[in-house]
Amino acid sequence: MTPPGPAPERAGSRQAGSRPRHLLAAASILLACASAVLAHVRLIHPSSGSALRWSSPGNIGVVIQSNGSDNLVAGEHLPALRSAIRSWNDVSGTTAALVENTNPSQMARTDWASDDIHMILFDEVNDSDFFPAGSGTVAITPVWFYSNGVIADADILFNGQGFNFTTSGQGGAFDVEDVGAHELGHLLGLDHSGWAGATMYPYVDPTVILHRSLARDDAHGLRDAYPAGSFASLGGSLERGAGSAVAGAHVVAVDSAGRTAGAALANAAGDFLIRGLDGGSYALYATPLDNPVTDA
Repeated sequence: MTPPGPAPERAGSRQAGSRPRHLLAAASILLACASAVLAHVRLIHPSSGSALRWSSPGNIGVVIQSNGSDNLVAGEHLPALRSAIRSWNDVSGTTAALVENTNPSQMARTDWASDDIHMILFDEVNDSDFFPAGSGTVAITPVWFYSNGVIADADILFNGQGFNFTTSGQGGAFDVEDVGAHELGHLLGLDHSGWAGATMYPYVDPTVILHRSLARDDAHGLRDAYPAGSFASLGGSLERGAGSAVAGAHVVAVDSAGRTAGAALANAAGDFLIRGLDGGSYALYATPLDNPVTDA
C-alpha cells in the first residue's frame, strides 16, 4: 500500500470585473512526505484571516457532470456522489444545504470554471491544469472568494488522468463516495481535520471507505460555519511549564463516552477555540506540533 501523505494548498488571484477575487485550492493527495498534521479548521482568507463562507448557505447548488470517470460504467458515479451529498445534508444544527441540479443540459456542461455552476467532474486529460504528469493529487477543490471571505465559486475535480476510481471496492482504485465526501467539505468551506476518523482527514488511500460517513468533528465543523441554533464551545490557552505558548498544537475534545467530538489548532499565542459542540462534559488533550514530524 502506498503510504498516504499530507494535502498541500495553492493560492492565486484573478480579477472579475472591478472586484478582485482569490483562489484557494484544497486537495486530497496520495504521496508521502513529512508535514505537521492539520486540525479541523475553516478555510481561511490568506490575507485577512476571515473564514470563507457562502452568503446563502441554505441553497448551495451543485451539478454532477454526467460523463463521470472512464474507469466506471456510465452513470455509476452518480449514486455514489449523491450519497456523499446526502451525508452533508443530514447534519443537524446547521443552515447549510447542498442542492443538486439534475437538469440534463447542466450535467452535460464541462465549463466547470464558469461562475454560474459549481460542478463535480472527472478531469481525464488534465484540462484544468491542476494535475500535471506525476501529480500525487487525487482530487482538488478550487474555491474562489472575494476579499470579504464570501465564496464566489467552488468546484470539485477528480484526477482521472492520474488515478483510477471505483464504487465497488476495486483494488488500487479510490472510492468515489469517500473522496467526494471529503471534497464536498472543502466546497462547503471546511479545511482539514487531524482526526483519522474524520471525513476531512487530509490523507487518502485506495483501501479506505471510512470517510464516506461523517464524524462528529465534521458535523460540528459545519455547525460552526453555518449554525442553526446555539451550541457549546471550549476555549483556552496552552503553555509549557516555563510559561511559553505552545503554538499550532492539535487540541482534541473527547466526550464523557470517550468519543472524539471536535478539534482545533492553537494559534501562535497558544489560544484555541472548539465550537459547534453539544452541551456536556469533555476531556481535552493537546499534541504539540512544533517539532519535526516524520513519516512514522
